[in-house]
Amino acid sequence: MIPVAMGLNGMLHTGILTSVSSLLYTSIPDDANKTSFFTAWSTAINLAYGCSPLVGSYFVTLYEPYQF
Repeated sequence: MIPVAMGLNGMLHTGILTSVSSLLYTSIPDDANKTSFFTAWSTAINLAYGCSPLVGSYFVTLYEPYQF
């Protein structure tokens, strides 16, 4: 079941990334340096992807003593 979920996640994430990139590309003015916009956007997104497991594990250890 996990490989199917991971495959589906990969396909959906690729579609979302493609549509967001297209939307970002059309929202930038024509005379602007589009490379710097994409670099900043990609850096911010990848930093968020990198930090999210750390934040998630912090919350797991924070709420570990509680039973839901």
